[in-house]
Amino acid sequence: MLQQLLRQLTHGQLQPPEEVARTLGTTPALVAQMTEQLVARGYLQSNAAQGATSCAHCPLHTVCNTIKRQPRLWSLTAKGERAMRKEV
Repeated sequence: MLQQLLRQLTHGQLQPPEEVARTLGTTPALVAQMTEQLVARGYLQSNAAQGATSCAHCPLHTVCNTIKRQPRLWSLTAKGERAMRKEV
């Protein structure tokens, strides 16, 4: 299921965890745990890991729900990119 999540996060559109969970047939809590596993294994990094300090500079800041929670955007690491190329 980690590969399915990685594919969903990298090929899908901007989606809240609840929508990703629905697509994968699981819970938002499990999606969060799996995302952290992908980060720990070096496949994903959060936007904060790239030095993002303010939502105001992000082109997606107008579509994020920043009132309820801090949005987290993910990007592939070099290792994640290699894994996705192997899958194709």
